[in-house]
Amino acid sequence: MRSRRRLLVAVFAILAIAAFGADTARRNRVVWVERETVLMGTYLHISLAVQERDTGIRIIEEVFDAVESADALISSWRDDSQIGTLNAASAGERVQISPKLVTLLGELADWVQSTQGAFDPVIGSLIDAWDLRGDGRLPDAITLRRALTASGFENISVDNNTATARRSSAATWLDAGAFGKGYALRDVAQVLREHGVKSALIDFGGQALAIGDAESNDRWTIGVANPIKRDQSVAVLRIRDESVATSSQSERFIEVAGKRFGHVLDPRTGQPVEPWGSVTVVAQDPMIADILSTALFVLGAEVAEQWARDRTDIGVLISVNSDDGVEFTWNKHLDPYFEPREH
Repeated sequence: MRSRRRLLVAVFAILAIAAFGADTARRNRVVWVERETVLMGTYLHISLAVQERDTGIRIIEEVFDAVESADALISSWRDDSQIGTLNAASAGERVQISPKLVTLLGELADWVQSTQGAFDPVIGSLIDAWDLRGDGRLPDAITLRRALTASGFENISVDNNTATARRSSAATWLDAGAFGKGYALRDVAQVLREHGVKSALIDFGGQALAIGDAESNDRWTIGVANPIKRDQSVAVLRIRDESVATSSQSERFIEVAGKRFGHVLDPRTGQPVEPWGSVTVVAQDPMIADILSTALFVLGAEVAEQWARDRTDIGVLISVNSDDGVEFTWNKHLDPYFEPREH
């Protein structure tokens, strides 16, 4: 796999070497190593600080391997992944899965319950109904009703004792779009911790993971994209040892009968969420940031604001489109990290 991996960027820069003798210089040298490649259908850019360039390259290779392993577990685009195998099995057929996937499915089920269905990865039948992986279409009422019946986590049965899973309908399948990047970044963070990396920044298809700080006593600076004008930012977040995920309808969409529909679906209704703005979540766990940015966007600005108000562990920024541009609110937990911009 490594020999076939296409590296898009290879940049090496020595940022600082102490000037107090050769031995001290070797101990204090900081080398930044950067790589960018395409994994899980999107770009992954990593920049990390190490003492030796070759060490940084080896660590980044392990990071890429970790993402590839996550993809082999959860991808719904691959027939040979564990979730892909489950999605392709006959209705009612028990499929052997790994203990790791058993644990993950249990965690996802808990988030489905705690978000009251605003997050639910078992939406494959709805994706098919809208043909979101094709040219797009408007499903009629009967098609949508059937798709809703086949969607929802209750249509996936997991047996923890035998490490097997089955789906109730041939139309039922899991999609990793609302948790996949965060899940992979969770494994990336583990690799970096195991190697003692003190400073790193990863951008995985727009979701960021910041380890340590960019420079001494400073945090990483992450821009939050304007939900209307993606090349502009509505805010800057300064974070350390956290992940930042944003959900909106401005990146992926279909156009049917002269109308644009975003790819984020409300699992409860089967309808695309209106493009009202975006939700950005800051959390230590990348998968939680990924899941909650989607769930809160589905719930809407008012409910998202109420949900986030008293949270002391998760930062939430809500950007709402208006005639005057973008209006934004954020919860108290985000105060130390948040720098708004005028728009």
